Amino acid sequence: MLSTPVLPQEILALIVRLLRRNGQALLNLCLTSSCFLGEARNLLYSDIRIRKSRFTVSRNNNPILLEVAKSDKLFLTLTDHNTSLAALVQSFAYLTDFPCNNDEYMSLVNRAFRLINNVKHLTLCSDVVIPGLFDGCTFQLESLCCTATDSLKHTAGQNEICRFLSTQPNLKSLLLDWQQGPLPLTLCPKLETIRGGNKSIECLLPGRSTVRHLEWIRHETYRDLPIPIHKLSAELSNMTVLALGGINDRIPLKSLTPYLKSLGVLRLMGFAKGRGIDELEHDVSRLSKLRTFVWSTEKFRFSQSGPDQRSLGQDMEKQRTLTESWFTKMDTMGKLESLCCTATGTPTRAAAQDEICHFLSSQPNLKSILLDWPESPRPFTLKLDTTREVYHPLSTAALSNVTVLALKGMHDRIPLRSLIPYLNSLRVLRLMGFGDWGMVDLENNLPKLSKLHTFVWSSGSFRLSYSNRDEYSLGQGREQQKRLTDRWFTKMDTLDKVYFQACDIRFGVGCYTCWRRGDNEPVYVDHKETLVANGLSFWFG
Repeated sequence: MLSTPVLPQEILALIVRLLRRNGQALLNLCLTSSCFLGEARNLLYSDIRIRKSRFTVSRNNNPILLEVAKSDKLFLTLTDHNTSLAALVQSFAYLTDFPCNNDEYMSLVNRAFRLINNVKHLTLCSDVVIPGLFDGCTFQLESLCCTATDSLKHTAGQNEICRFLSTQPNLKSLLLDWQQGPLPLTLCPKLETIRGGNKSIECLLPGRSTVRHLEWIRHETYRDLPIPIHKLSAELSNMTVLALGGINDRIPLKSLTPYLKSLGVLRLMGFAKGRGIDELEHDVSRLSKLRTFVWSTEKFRFSQSGPDQRSLGQDMEKQRTLTESWFTKMDTMGKLESLCCTATGTPTRAAAQDEICHFLSSQPNLKSILLDWPESPRPFTLKLDTTREVYHPLSTAALSNVTVLALKGMHDRIPLRSLIPYLNSLRVLRLMGFGDWGMVDLENNLPKLSKLHTFVWSSGSFRLSYSNRDEYSLGQGREQQKRLTDRWFTKMDTLDKVYFQACDIRFGVGCYTCWRRGDNEPVYVDHKETLVANGLSFWFG
């Protein structure tokens, strides 16, 4: 009698992962062979999130959130039906208020908390921390996010949190809306990251020499009181990563630069009141060890006034002037390897192309470019050589070292064929929107990228055709995808994976179909596996 072949654990994990968005298929797989059961459990229970919902159901004439109602079954599974599953939980997030008036439910939550003893990341987005919620818990967290605003105004809530933190000596990251004076330094002695508003920073940061990462985010609903920066001078001098901003105007960078002696990464969100362009022009360049700078605003503009056409038209020129100044003054930023550039707020497409390309041409060390062209239906007009279809300095040696490239444009974008001769090292490519080349040109030109390993087409609801949306509907889209991928895999020895943005609401927003070499059918994957894992994710705000 032949014995059942034993698959390596890595293969079992890969098979289960490919089916994680198809519950019925995952169930059938586990029913077919119990060898998949362990990996399926790990997948389903490692990250638990209980969310808020618009929909409610009634229990004893009291409306409760649908997700809370569903979580009853989850908690019962962890506490009564199969307690071994609780040990698999690594991350737990309760993203809504606790139903404080339901003692039976809260007792069930506490029982579950006592059993998830391997959880490392805990998020509680509730205004209230129930006394006794953490009684008997033995887990040792690495990160805690707790927004118990109401509870922490009262002694009982403060004592509950302090008692819990005293049991977490290995905590490394903390977001806590704490405003009741300095948090005892005996709590969280290994803290490396602190997140919060002015008052929270003032209470949590002093005396903590281990903190290297600070997310100083102004509160969304009220204006924080100013704090004496000089009292944090020693702690700020240790920071290597700083995120500074918020919905309200933020603290001016000028007040912090004298103390940020070790800062290597800076992200500014929003504008500091009264600072504007001067802040970027003068204050950023004073950070002597800065290597990475990110400016995140809803509209990437340099003017805080209304959408004046003249000021918007000058944005790209100011960006170019600023970046040239920074790279001239700051030796630590002399080698830029990764660039994410958006210019959707610039009305003059030609000017935007010119300035972006001018900047790129001065950065020969770039290995990753995520480029969002301005939204405009006007055709490209800039040419480096009028005798050839080549566009401005993007065709210089600056592209020869690029291994990751993402091109985006709402109406049209730079044609891929104009860049192919210079992308000698490209391994990962993402195209968003549509160029003026059409389907046939993409089909024929992609194989010219001799080292391409991964291709992502994020065409949104347009699927595979802009000119005729109905031609490649949901029913026919897969056939067209297979025809394309078969052709590419045949012609390109290095190509291993091709992703198409999915348009099936059953699989959620940001889902992709992934075709792998040798497979006859695609699998559905999320945006993290498609974009984040390949270094292709644009991010804003």
